[in-house]
Amino acid sequence: MDAAITVEIIVNFVGAGIMVPFDIFLVYHLLIRHKLIFNIYFITMTIYSINGTLYMFFSAVLDVQAIYFMRRSYEFYQYFIPLLSVVMSFNRFTAIVIWPWHQKIWKYKFFIIYGIAISAFSFFFMLVNHADLLQIRADPAYTLYFRLFDRVFKGSAYIVSLIFEMTAVIYRKVSKKTLEIDKVDITLLTQSVITTTCWLINCICNLIWFLYSVIGVIHVSNCFVVFGFVLPLAYLFSSNRKLRMLLLHFYFRGEYFKNNAVGTMVHISVQSTKTPVRIASIQIT
Repeated sequence: MDAAITVEIIVNFVGAGIMVPFDIFLVYHLLIRHKLIFNIYFITMTIYSINGTLYMFFSAVLDVQAIYFMRRSYEFYQYFIPLLSVVMSFNRFTAIVIWPWHQKIWKYKFFIIYGIAISAFSFFFMLVNHADLLQIRADPAYTLYFRLFDRVFKGSAYIVSLIFEMTAVIYRKVSKKTLEIDKVDITLLTQSVITTTCWLINCICNLIWFLYSVIGVIHVSNCFVVFGFVLPLAYLFSSNRKLRMLLLHFYFRGEYFKNNAVGTMVHISVQSTKTPVRIASIQIT
């Protein structure tokens, strides 16, 4: 086993290990329907986080041993995880820009439909590009397509996510809402920028490796896979005091954390008899 593969295995195992405590925390609070966590946004984020952990774990194991189920799952995740990121960004976009329709768009029955749709698309792309469903993989004309499609797909998905977030922030800035809202917008944009930047660097590094076979960029690429999952989650918990205190209380059940754990995010709205006017919203649904 060469040094590059060894480094990749270590990086992916470390990344998966870092994610596990966040996964346990999120799953537990969803199961007990905690009022801060139990909403569409955090459900999607939990699915994203868990699948990211599995993605890194499968990647590490597959470097050592070929396991059919893990290989197919890894190929499925090439499409499913980026699409989940788009779903999360669109959720936040609708909550800020088209808020009158947000609750209708994100009813649980529609959320299930969205989940089935992105799963179906991901499964289809996996079958076509990796399982050779259409039996065209042997055609030399498709060689470059198969080598680049996954990277272009991931890069495009994260760019779309960033566009949703930037549009939402610009909308709020133009609307001249409260400073409190601006802070939330900055948090959402920063989280999206972190995710997008990490995955775009990963895609660029993979492209450089494909074109020029520069060994060092593989290590950088592997690190930014881990960063793409870990850093946005770490940023969210570190920048949101309520989530941070809840996490600390979950793992360190001391009196300080018990007394300082906080409740729910706030949703403030004003509605006249004629036209609803949304003054502020810092809920995530």
